[in-house]
Amino acid sequence: MDYKKELKEVMDIAKKIVNKSTLKKANKIDDLEWRIETLKYAIRNSLKKMYEGLAKKAKKVEFAKKDTFFVETKLSHLRTRIRLFEITFHKKDFEGLLKYTREVEKEIKNVAV
Repeated sequence: MDYKKELKEVMDIAKKIVNKSTLKKANKIDDLEWRIETLKYAIRNSLKKMYEGLAKKAKKVEFAKKDTFFVETKLSHLRTRIRLFEITFHKKDFEGLLKYTREVEKEIKNVAV
């Protein structure tokens, strides 16, 4: 794949999830290949933080003696989707991942009530 096309795709994904300060720092890198890898690393870290945040919320609900079976099942499925996205870095996988993340958040809120 052409580096410019790949950079554009990765940048579109990064704009949705990575901090603006990190994006500014990555844009200062001259080498396109290095910039792409830096953005991919930033995306992976953002996804990891997002997953850990959801897992913490699920644990809080579990400590409140609520049934969290469906939440834990969805969290494990979310982890699998994140791993798939980390391998492919396709925009469709990312959009599905964000949609599923919202679904998991909604499930956590439903159980917490």
